[in-house]
This record gives sequence, structure tokens and C-alpha cells, in this order.
Amino acid sequence: MQELSWDDLKVVLACSRFGSTRTAASAIGVSNSTVARRLEALEAALQGALFDRTPGGWFATTLCGAMLVIAKKVEDTI
Repeated sequence: MQELSWDDLKVVLACSRFGSTRTAASAIGVSNSTVARRLEALEAALQGALFDRTPGGWFATTLCGAMLVIAKKVEDTI
């Protein structure tokens, strides 16, 4: 598995908080395609989905929940 970077964790946090790549991208100051690419790469590396994507928004999976615990600790530290 690839080593996680703050940029990866920031994308996961933003998607979790805002429920879409477009809103998450705007919130963290990157393009929608950057968010989508990072999520795709993370999900491939983790071999699992981080979000259930529905018409009503994105919802964290169990895998994402575990990653969010780590991401929030890093965010608090930074």
C-alpha cells in the first residue's frame, strides 16, 4: 500500500464533510478532478470503497470511518 499523505487525508476529510467531490474540491482549493483522482488511487491502494456514492450524497463506508479517525488526529496535530 502507498504511504498516506496529508493531501490524501485532507481529501477524505473534505469528501466526508461535504458529501461530494465538487464541494470538497472547492473547500480545499483544488480541482474536482484532483479530488476524484486521489480518491480513486486511495481506493485502489486500499482495495475497497471509501464512500457509498448515492444520488443523495456520499456516505462514509466502514473503511473510510477507520481512515477518518486517523485523518482527524493528523488534522488536529497540524
